[in-house]
Amino acid sequence: MQYLYKNSAIFKYVLLISFTVFCATGCVSRYTEGPIFEPMDVPKGKAIIYIYNYDPDAMSGWGTGPVYVNDMQIIDTLPLGSYFVYVTHPGRHLIHSDSPSVDRPLDLSVGERESVYIYPYRKERIFFGITCFGRKQPQEALEEIKQCRRIQLRF
Repeated sequence: MQYLYKNSAIFKYVLLISFTVFCATGCVSRYTEGPIFEPMDVPKGKAIIYIYNYDPDAMSGWGTGPVYVNDMQIIDTLPLGSYFVYVTHPGRHLIHSDSPSVDRPLDLSVGERESVYIYPYRKERIFFGITCFGRKQPQEALEEIKQCRRIQLRF
């Protein structure tokens, strides 16, 4: 015990490094174990909204809070590295999250037999980040979403 007192700076340094490694590996790990992305055929008279959370530069495993489409809660959370499929009718849809930080809804218009790709992103503010949703072009989205695993809808 006396050795720890003599070398307390080394002990604190080792403890700090251990804690940092422990937190980093826990935060970056993937939370989903579903199947890897496969595009679906869009049924006649319907549209498909893919909502995915992909960030190759993320140093933390942030996910969104509950995700809503037209004020109906679809899933409880969208962890980093995951996606879900929402088959719906063509038309206007509002997508937002009910995370602790304030977000603004995405006003989305979807055509018949159309597939759209939606992703969350954070706008950093002074004390917190704001979760927003954006739409990506299919070519760019397909490169990202193919790295994600599917999660099941809440209902």
